Amino acid sequence: MKTLSKFSEKIIIFLLLLVSFAPILDMITGIRFIGFSFFITVLPSLILFFLYLINIDRIKNKHHILLGINLLFFILIILTRYTVYGEFSPKDLGGKAYMFFIPICIILLTKLKINNANRQFIIYLLSANLIFSFIIALLYILGLPTIQIVDTSSPDYVEFGRFTGIMGGANVHANFVYLIFMILVLYLNRIKAYMLILLFAISLLAVAPSLSRNATFGIISVFIYSIYYFTKTNRNSIRIKALLTFLLVLTTIIFWIDLNFLSIIFDSFTERLLTQDIFTGRIEKLNFALSVLFSDNYHLLLGIPSSLQESQFISISDNSITLVLAGFGLPFTLFFSFFITNLIKDEIQIKRKVALYSILISIVFFTNNAILWLPWVIFTIVGFVLLNNANKIEYSR
Repeated sequence: MKTLSKFSEKIIIFLLLLVSFAPILDMITGIRFIGFSFFITVLPSLILFFLYLINIDRIKNKHHILLGINLLFFILIILTRYTVYGEFSPKDLGGKAYMFFIPICIILLTKLKINNANRQFIIYLLSANLIFSFIIALLYILGLPTIQIVDTSSPDYVEFGRFTGIMGGANVHANFVYLIFMILVLYLNRIKAYMLILLFAISLLAVAPSLSRNATFGIISVFIYSIYYFTKTNRNSIRIKALLTFLLVLTTIIFWIDLNFLSIIFDSFTERLLTQDIFTGRIEKLNFALSVLFSDNYHLLLGIPSSLQESQFISISDNSITLVLAGFGLPFTLFFSFFITNLIKDEIQIKRKVALYSILISIVFFTNNAILWLPWVIFTIVGFVLLNNANKIEYSR
């Protein structure tokens, strides 16, 4: 497989650095282009297209053809929606550009050579993202000044409500932290036991004030899997006894010592968990999307008109698949799914870690509108590339 040029590798490294902290640059500058953030959306998009053009001879002809079909399909749907529904605007067109972000990201990032320098940079960058998210979340928990980007004009805005971090949404922040934790734990073959616990504690505290149930359970699930694998491969090690003892003591401390700032978070999370079924709202939105989709043949073929994508009490969101179906219809969604699956199979070897990672990512994908989050999309693909580079999970003794 042809890899990217050294120049392209440096641009990708810059891109990863950019999307990590683009929300802060956006908050400081406020630069917009047709309603889109210059640093979050416009500049990364231009970089991706530039990289594609300068590496066009390194990409398989098959992928060029599929990307071309994807483009033609996209244009056909947009023009037909304009003819039938009377819908067209530059902002709406830009909002659907994720249909190109994902395949181009996969094509380019899977050609990134994972040498020692690139590997170390990516690991350090992921760790820096995680530590930064932890620090600003901890400051929020302690009631100290912090960095938080939130739309105060949103109908969902509640002062001193769920922590949104720099990603602009509680679930976005939480699932980005979960993604980083997942990649680091699954990729670091010889991670120390104390480092595993430290990553878990940092990630859980970073997610806690967001009150995100899915991300919280995701982090706990990955941690439990990691502990299981650790015990399986270190049955006779004295360190596993020390690890389990530490976890028992830590759990006891959390339950018996009243740490006010943590108890507030715990009580809020528990109340949200007990008063709202985890999947009820998402299932209602899914049912709403499918009922509107299958109510008309045009909806099935072209997607749902924007005016029908929300009612007085519910809207189509929290599910990336329904967003694609609503925006493009069933035929295009099936082709796009085939296209992405084909790209991944061509470039990624589906081994145990990659398979587990795929399942966990799919859960996020089906329970959130993650397809719209460019940083999440890019770092998700980086995770596939890193895990494809690793042979097996193996914690050090």
